[in-house]
Amino acid sequence: MSGVSSGPASDGERELQTRMLRSGEWERIFNQLKQELNESGWTDIIMDRAREECRQAPSLSVRTVERNVANGAQALISADTRAVILEEIRQFIEDNLRREPQKS
Repeated sequence: MSGVSSGPASDGERELQTRMLRSGEWERIFNQLKQELNESGWTDIIMDRAREECRQAPSLSVRTVERNVANGAQALISADTRAVILEEIRQFIEDNLRREPQKS
């Protein structure tokens, strides 16, 4: 789950990440994301872009092709797919947040 957040994770974030991994929820959501991307045609678009990169410059390294294709790939993920996956993550967080007792 590395690279999920942009800054250092708090103890609470690390605990939620650990719970998500140990519970299998991370894998379930990841598999759901793969399915959503396949069904939306995103995977085919990315594969086509990679093939085109290779055709145009056959001597490019795999890393260069990957970098070139990755630029902008995230922007091609549909709003619907983003919403579905973010809702799954939100639901997990909501279900797993520890409610701190209110101090009187």
